[in-house]
Order: sequence, then structure tokens, then C-alpha cells
Amino acid sequence: MKNFLAYHLYHLRYHKGKAVCSVVNGIFLISSFISGLAALHLDSSLGFVMSLIVFLFSVGWSVYDDFLKDALEAKKNPVDIRASTDVMNKVIETNSENGFWAEESIDGTVDGKKVSGHAFYKPEINAMLCRGDQYQVQRDRDAERKVHAFIAQNRDLFFRFLYRKFKLAQAEDKGFYNERKLCLTDDLRSDGRAADTVVCFHRGCYFDTYLTNICSTQKLVDMNNGEVLYDGSRHYPQKDGELVTLETSNLNNEIGISTLAFTNDGYLVLWRQNAKSDNTSGELLVPSGSGSADWDDWKNSRADTFPAIIAYSMERELREESRIRNTETVSGTRIIGYFRWLEKGAKPEFVGVTRLNCSITNLSPDNSEILVRNNGSEAVQIKGRTLEELDRVLGHLLEKKDLSLPLKMNLIFLRQYIAAEDQTDAEAREAAKQERLSFIFGQAAQTQKTE
Repeated sequence: MKNFLAYHLYHLRYHKGKAVCSVVNGIFLISSFISGLAALHLDSSLGFVMSLIVFLFSVGWSVYDDFLKDALEAKKNPVDIRASTDVMNKVIETNSENGFWAEESIDGTVDGKKVSGHAFYKPEINAMLCRGDQYQVQRDRDAERKVHAFIAQNRDLFFRFLYRKFKLAQAEDKGFYNERKLCLTDDLRSDGRAADTVVCFHRGCYFDTYLTNICSTQKLVDMNNGEVLYDGSRHYPQKDGELVTLETSNLNNEIGISTLAFTNDGYLVLWRQNAKSDNTSGELLVPSGSGSADWDDWKNSRADTFPAIIAYSMERELREESRIRNTETVSGTRIIGYFRWLEKGAKPEFVGVTRLNCSITNLSPDNSEILVRNNGSEAVQIKGRTLEELDRVLGHLLEKKDLSLPLKMNLIFLRQYIAAEDQTDAEAREAAKQERLSFIFGQAAQTQKTE
């Protein structure tokens, strides 16, 4: 039912004429019902019959226009959604030749399903995040209007994408909800002082992201004749094979977030994703908390700097997926990296590290997101709580073949973080290593390797 309501409410948003007709039809329906009751009260058979006819017509038209029309069109002209990655692959090839971005990827088969993903990132931006540089924030309403206009311009074909996805989610019993999202309007700068930088947000929703970001690597195909009705890759955020900045694209770019959490008994918490989640390609290992930033996170965080808002989003996802009820259980979160996820229209993703003031036994998975098997947990204990032991465990995890792309990027960026690669001075690097180890493990952190 939630999927159903989300789809039809979003549909009305971009079909104003249909929305007006629905309101008018609703008025006719209510008035005919009232007229019928009045006719019965006055013992007027003709009036009752006329009111009944109008009432039944109103009901029938509402059912057809709101619910059956799309279904009949889909049955008459069935479509399928298929991958369209040639443009994205050209971006990857161009970057490999020119080195504009550092890149990482996953590629393999998990549970019989093909799993692949590519990430671009800039070490200099991650260095700024690791140092805790602050950014002020403001809302960009022009970006909201731009995304809305882009979707409206391609409305007819976009909504055939959306309806097909909606029906697939229903058939596979997957969630396909349209929550309000916090979206990134422009890129983080890697030059100048962070204090001089204002990061612009805009408000969007998940369906905006699906139709712009996700569909930029997909195409809509007529199943009757194989004709490509629409190729979303023509709007992929690139120019001459080079990835362009967020602000120059028409995509929604909702902010993805994930964090690795460490318990006070020395466990790194990992989960295995539920295959019924809409955003999964199989039962992959995922970070302790992962998802996307909600629009309400900005207000609820009561923060006015970018890192504080994103850290709040990470902690909210962690609480939801690990069923943490006590807010004091989360001791703190730091942002340690940023990348762009190419399969999702190069949308922005931030990763972090979180310290928990609880043991591993206090956590339990949300089974709508996490696969409940052996409690759903794939936790790893860091026995020595030293930099060497933590680095060894992270390296071992990176050898696994069933990592989600966010988890792989979390592991890579955490290794860089504890190595203090953002510090150029040797003395400052050693001090940063110990401070970061203390943040992760608290007073139990060890400065020397435990034998």
C-alpha cells in the first residue's frame, strides 16, 4: 500500500491537469452521494436513480483514470528497463587514461547475481574531511526548480520508467518509497579555505533520484519490437568522456551516507543486506549504517555546518538499521571520505566512522533492510585494539568478494584515516594516528601492538 500511494501521489505532482480532474470528480462523487441520500429522504425515485448514475460514473472514472489507465497502457505497449552503460564506461576509460579522479570498483557474482560498482574520489577532498574542516550550508531553491523542470520536460517517458519500476517492486515484494531527501547541489571544493566555502543543498525525493540519477545508466525498451524508447545515458553527467560537476548536471543527486561503527567491546559492526531492499543487488556485506540523507536531517540535527548535518544522517541510519533506541549509545561520528557512485549517475556519497557506547550484543538488525541470519551480524572483533591489528582486519575484509561498493569505500577510507595520510608532517601524523585510534576504541585503545 505504501508503494501504491507513493507512486500515485508523485504521478499527480507532475500531472496537474489530472489532479484537477480528480478533485472535480471527487466533488461530483460526494455531491451525487449527498443528492442520492436527499432523494431517498424525499422519496424521489427519479432523483435517486439520477444521483446513483452520477455516483457510479464518478467512481468508475476515478478508478479508470487513477489506477487502470496506466495498467492498460502497460499491457498494450509493454516496456522493459535494461542497462545502458556505454557512456558510463567511456567516462571510466577516459579517467583511466587521464587520472582526473582516483577510482575503485567491485566486480563479481554473489548468489548468482552480477555485482559491479565504480567509485571516483579525490584524495585532497578526503584530506579536508579527515582534518575536520567545516563548511557552512544554505538551501538552493533554483536547483530544486531545475530538477523539477527536467523531469517535467521528459515526463511521459520518465513515468513509463517509474510505472515499470513500481510494478517490478510490487512483484518482487520490494520497498519502493518516495521519501524526501537532502541533495547536494554543488561539489566540495579542494582548494581554498573551507571556512570560505558554502555548500548548497536542495530538497528532492527518492523518485526524483530514480528518474534522474538511476535512470542515467538505463534505457526503456519496447518489448513488442525491441525499440529503445528512451536512453537515459544521454543525460549522464559527462562531457567528452569526463565526469562533470554536480551543479552542471540536471540530476537530483541525493546524498548517500554510510558509516562503520565500533562497539565498546572492540567489534566492527557489519551487516548483510536483505535482498528485498530496493537498493541491493544481492545479499552483500554492508556498513553498520548506510542509506541516504533525509531532508528532515537538516532540521533535526539543529546544525548549521555540513559535517554536523551529514554525521547526524549517518547516526540516524545506524540507529534505524541496528535498532539503537538510546541516543546516548552513539558517542560520536566523523566523516572520513567522499566519492561519487558512477552506476547511480555519479551521485555523491559520504562515509564515516562511529563509536558506540554499547556492546555488540545490544545491537539487532532491522529485518526490512538487513538479512536476519545469525542475527544478521558479520561483526569482526579487533582483539588488540591497535593500529596494526585494525589495519590487518581492514585489509582482510577488503579481500572478500561480497562487499557492497559503500562498504569497500568505507574500508579503504578508514585505512587511510587511521594512517593519517592527510597529515604531511611526520610528528603531526603520529599524533593524529593515536588520537584517531582513541576516538575509535576509547580508553581501551593501545599504542603498541599487543602480543
